[in-house]
Amino acid sequence: ADTGNNRILIFGDPSSSSTQTTGQAAGLSLTTNAAEGVFVNQTTGEVWVANTRSGTAVRYPKYETLIFNQAPLDATPIQPIINIDGQNTAVATLALAQDQFGDLIVADSSSRISVFYPGLSYLNAASFALDKPYLAPGMLASLFPLNGSNKFASATASDSTWPTTLGDVQLIFNGAAVPLYYVSPTQINFQVPNGAPTSGTVQAEVVSTAGQVLASGTIAMQAVATGVFICDSSNGNLRQACVLNQDNSVNSGTNAAARGSVIQIFATGVGNIPNGPTDGQPVSGPTPAPASLRVFMGANFVDETPLAPGESNGGNFVQYSGLAPGLVGVWQVNVKIPMAVPPGTQTIIALLLNGNIADPDANSTYRATIAVK
Repeated sequence: ADTGNNRILIFGDPSSSSTQTTGQAAGLSLTTNAAEGVFVNQTTGEVWVANTRSGTAVRYPKYETLIFNQAPLDATPIQPIINIDGQNTAVATLALAQDQFGDLIVADSSSRISVFYPGLSYLNAASFALDKPYLAPGMLASLFPLNGSNKFASATASDSTWPTTLGDVQLIFNGAAVPLYYVSPTQINFQVPNGAPTSGTVQAEVVSTAGQVLASGTIAMQAVATGVFICDSSNGNLRQACVLNQDNSVNSGTNAAARGSVIQIFATGVGNIPNGPTDGQPVSGPTPAPASLRVFMGANFVDETPLAPGESNGGNFVQYSGLAPGLVGVWQVNVKIPMAVPPGTQTIIALLLNGNIADPDANSTYRATIAVK
């Protein structure tokens, strides 16, 4: 690392008889910004440079590629600005290395050593909605490797008993291992702890039983994070929701629910429910949710739908909102279909919970539907 001349010099093998003992010219020179540190991965041959004045760690390909193309593969910012005594001060990267798993370790001028693990992303496990980047206590959620560059596991495993270790993998969520239902190389389905925060962010880490951190990141939290399960997404932006008819048969375009009958809508993200079950455990019976719910169906909320002649119920169409018996983390809504809802194979539905709209909504790329006759 030739700091004063803003370059990294790469020399030939010093043990080779063809290498001069003095005056040997460098085989390659990389332009830097006063770089003070360099590290070569002994497995991949990649060259990492602590680009000191730029406050970055720059990754270059192995030497055999560098001699043809000196462009860096990527540059990782190391928090380039920090606040010291009220003054914004640039942070300089000083030295770096990688651990046995390839995680980057960097020392910087703020008297700090940072470890950079692969990242992760997350979605509501029911709706997979991209426009609602937050989770809520007790709900079902899915994790994915960030940018698809890392893997969670070498194989796929599932377990309906919801263990906290599955496929030699654990998810540490806000400091504790959480129940897992499904683990694959590219996805993890889990239950958010019922006692999780309802605001701010929490730290999540996917770790192997061998102690390797497979992914790490922060997750935004809210009190509710609603999403309707979709059972058929083959119809473009109008997708069949996971709904049972009054006779417990599956609602579909060929098995519509009659107006005046009660359907069961399945979703997640209702939030913490007092006296709810232990994480990873189903409820044995009805467990109502305290959150205020409105159901949209067709063109109106059901509580605003005019009653048809002879129709009673006083507009109280929502008959149950709470945890689904026998299931983990699933929110069930039983609602009577008003007679004024027009028949159709793709009647739009949505759930409005404490002001939070269960996808799909106006910002989504699709709508959840049911079939009505």
